[in-house]
Amino acid sequence: MTRRTIAGIAVLLVPIALMLGSFTLAYYLWPEAMVVQGRASTGGTGAVWFFRSCDDPETEGKDVGAWSVAPADREQKTLQVTISNGYPGYEVYCELHLANSAAFPLKVTSVSVINPNPQALTVTAQEDPAQAGKVLQPCGSTPAWGTTPAHVPARCRTEIQLTLHIEQGAAPKSSYGFTIEVKLEQTP
Repeated sequence: MTRRTIAGIAVLLVPIALMLGSFTLAYYLWPEAMVVQGRASTGGTGAVWFFRSCDDPETEGKDVGAWSVAPADREQKTLQVTISNGYPGYEVYCELHLANSAAFPLKVTSVSVINPNPQALTVTAQEDPAQAGKVLQPCGSTPAWGTTPAHVPARCRTEIQLTLHIEQGAAPKSSYGFTIEVKLEQTP
């Protein structure tokens, strides 16, 4: 090989080496984004209705009214209270039992009634005063609807007292709705 050939090869190799070096340097200096993908989810309050006990004292000669209380959803988060054949003066008293099926303690912070028809219905609801402010410890499982309170540990349940009274202003063959909202929050 002649000097001229070697010089020509060197002239070609030096730019190629510089180019490869700059690509290598650019590769190592190229910004790279590191990504962590995942999902975080929170649990719900885990409170469920599990039992009801109701009474409608008979009004002399007017024992035609009837009531029913049952879960409105599979998760036992909503109860459906139905009064049929109600009449002015008809009244129902219910004890609605709520259990903590979450993994953390809960406390009832408020019980409120939304009644858009006060001329037709009087609805009151409150946590049992003997249990008000009680911290509901986790039950460890979700009690099935119809489980009697005696079979659910007292440390993880409370009672909401409901009174429903049909007023003189209720129209015949009419339906009236109401909502009772029980707010719970996690406690330490």
